[in-house]
Amino acid sequence: VFPGIEINIGANGGHLLVITEDSDTDDFSEKCSKVEGKISHSTDWISVNEFKEIFGNLKKYLLIPHYDKTPHVDKSILSALGDNIVVGEVSSPKKFIYCKKNDGLTPVIFSDWRPVECGDLPVRQTYVDVGSISLKTLKKCLVDKSKVHLTDEEGHHMFQALPNLRLSSGLSVIIGGRSSGKTY
Repeated sequence: VFPGIEINIGANGGHLLVITEDSDTDDFSEKCSKVEGKISHSTDWISVNEFKEIFGNLKKYLLIPHYDKTPHVDKSILSALGDNIVVGEVSSPKKFIYCKKNDGLTPVIFSDWRPVECGDLPVRQTYVDVGSISLKTLKKCLVDKSKVHLTDEEGHHMFQALPNLRLSSGLSVIIGGRSSGKTY
């Protein structure tokens, strides 16, 4: 889990996800407070210049604009953010496949899922082909469209870890209570 914020940027209020390393939470929290001071209602937004002023060195963040998803970030803003934008969120598997095959940003797709007790896990997600999970490796991975997939079968392989436990080389999440043997 990485710290992040979703910001309305530009006059049309396009959404931009800003994600940072977990070691950057204090500085990031201060910057998020500045954004909250400027955006108090769902229709409020900040300009790209205000965004750059608040966050400074954009290279340290993973920036994911709504690309082929409403409300999308204007192309002029994407252009103003330059090579800090390599990935864009899309709204459907069909758009994911289209964007992956064509020029443009590397697509990602997410379920807008909020954890609730007894809630089902999300159905839509992006699988990435990385050796370790860090913001740096994710950013490098997302530059290469061949490393993003809609299913765990694409680009990843399953392996038997224990007699009744198969894991993915892409991402495995183990959930359990304290001292329930997750590490073992």
